[in-house]
Amino acid sequence: MSGSKRAETHRAAHLADSDPSYRQSLGHSRCLMLSASPSAASFARKSPNHKESVLMHFIVHCLDRPGALDLRLANYDAHKAYLASNPVTMLVSGPLLADDNETMIGSFFLVEAESRQDVERFNKADPFFAADLWAEVRIHPFSKRVDNR
Repeated sequence: MSGSKRAETHRAAHLADSDPSYRQSLGHSRCLMLSASPSAASFARKSPNHKESVLMHFIVHCLDRPGALDLRLANYDAHKAYLASNPVTMLVSGPLLADDNETMIGSFFLVEAESRQDVERFNKADPFFAADLWAEVRIHPFSKRVDNR
């Protein structure tokens, strides 16, 4: 990492630690600097439940079984009720669509959780999982670099 980039990263970490208005602009009450590598730094929130644990982002990408639209629709209300119960911190979720931009063919979730195991438990408790709707489920840690919302 170059000297100017390192200084910029340290300044951001210092601001996140010491300036409440900066933390609020990030949407975090308490920030930690995490780094997967020296050049890959990102922010994560401390868990409100466990002072020493850090909430991480995960992507859950689920593809429906072929021809399973009726099964999806039959379990849709139970799925929405489950998500409304806030089993994990949901940042973004919604159905994946076919090329016609209408037909639902899967599910996408961007969640915040303390561990992959928490995300796996969340996924396995979903009524869509119980209904055997998904042919494939992939869960990946996610390191947010840009958020232009």
